[in-house]
Amino acid sequence: MMVQYMDAMLQELNYYRDDYRQIKTVHIGGGTPSSLPIDILEKLLQRLSTLIDLKSLKEFGIEANPNDVTDEFVKLLMKYDVNRISLGVESSFQKHLIAMNRSHTVSQVNEAVSILHKNNFFNINLDFIYAWPTQTMEELKRDLHFAISLKPTHLSFYALILEPKTILFHEYQNHNLDLIDEETDASMYEYLLDELPNNGYHQYEISNFALPGFESKHNLAYWQLDEYLGIGMGAHSQIGSGRFHNFLKFKDYLESVKKTGRGIESMDPCDLIQETFIMGLRTMKGVDLDEFQNRFGVNPMIHYPRILKNIEENLLVIDNRYLRLTRKGMLLLNYVERSFI
Repeated sequence: MMVQYMDAMLQELNYYRDDYRQIKTVHIGGGTPSSLPIDILEKLLQRLSTLIDLKSLKEFGIEANPNDVTDEFVKLLMKYDVNRISLGVESSFQKHLIAMNRSHTVSQVNEAVSILHKNNFFNINLDFIYAWPTQTMEELKRDLHFAISLKPTHLSFYALILEPKTILFHEYQNHNLDLIDEETDASMYEYLLDELPNNGYHQYEISNFALPGFESKHNLAYWQLDEYLGIGMGAHSQIGSGRFHNFLKFKDYLESVKKTGRGIESMDPCDLIQETFIMGLRTMKGVDLDEFQNRFGVNPMIHYPRILKNIEENLLVIDNRYLRLTRKGMLLLNYVERSFI
């Protein structure tokens, strides 16, 4: 099955081969690509190297489980010019890792980072989840201390979101699980907003913090509404003002690639005006109002009159032509986003 899937992905890559000329970033993710056998992963990387000048990319990243990081794995990445890795750490507490159904241990996180550093691979992001049920502020502080001690160049702290069809969601629906209250959630986020910059990690997006110069160029492309192309099951793409996504089920994806060369299930229009604000306000830079009006020929204050109300409520501020969130606005992001829907 794994070989079949890889062959289908390579066929889809080949279908889009003429679209790679202006490509600036590549990211291998959307799951656990590091769990692939080394020979199959190399097959993918080798094929990419024939389609793209990997050395010219501004960023070539991959997601990995900490327990998949070995010397052989890292050397393979470096052979094909992968220059950024994102490790799904999630927590420094084994009890939380077990509850999240993660396969790694805390000691394996330490070992993974040690292996990367030993191989002179330093552009490392660590993903954490906070506001986990039963998590305390003291535990979050320990998570942050643990994260910083590993000396990554980038840190992502995501508040827990209950996803439908997950064990956690099922437990919550059956009243077997209590979520952290909104006040504690907000206090945890504010702690991160204060402490990460104090340790050299500046915030450039709602959940993302980096040492200067190590912001994720690939993720910035999403937030700036640059075009992107996704390959594989469930992959999403945005080209021009349209979006399309691939089949999520293995059988459907394989059949589609076999018939058409690509795995597209549906295509949908993209409201670029709305998305400019929804995505742009996630960044600390915000939305350039002059650029917005020049691009769309629309006065944003007239098109979205609730912007002025949000400014009055100190949720948004205009700073040198950029509309951006205030600290209060970051805490109430979901409320602010409703102004653009």
